[in-house]
Amino acid sequence: MAKLQAYAGPFLVVVGLGLLLAHISTDAGGLLAVLGFLLWLRRLRHPLPPKLARALEIQSTDPATGRRLLDEYWAAAGGQERERRAELLRRAHTDAGAAQELRKRLLEDLKLNEAARARSMVEGASPNLAADVDRNLRHQLEQLDAIVRSLPPE
Repeated sequence: MAKLQAYAGPFLVVVGLGLLLAHISTDAGGLLAVLGFLLWLRRLRHPLPPKLARALEIQSTDPATGRRLLDEYWAAAGGQERERRAELLRRAHTDAGAAQELRKRLLEDLKLNEAARARSMVEGASPNLAADVDRNLRHQLEQLDAIVRSLPPE
């Protein structure tokens, strides 16, 4: 866990920069940052996947290789989650089950974000990133709820 926490600081800085860029450019950058942040939070609740554990082990003896493996892992995990969510959103326009699954993921993300916010307050960190993530997730939920309301009754 200590190794994961050591990586978390720089990772959160990158996520924060992504959110800052999102305010300047597009919502896509913010969404990528948010998904990366939420994937990181999910990893705190579950055992580490072998590739991630290996990258963390290597980082202690070979920081450059460890960092490269970590970046590759997070890029792949983020890409997979973005693809799953994009598919759910695409299907949500005609499939109430897909909308429910996406809603469930967004609500889980809100819970994880709240836990991160509480933790950051205990550690004395600024809660701004967690607040931005919260606003983004609530906006996504509002959009999804509008889609669900437009679905024909079952």
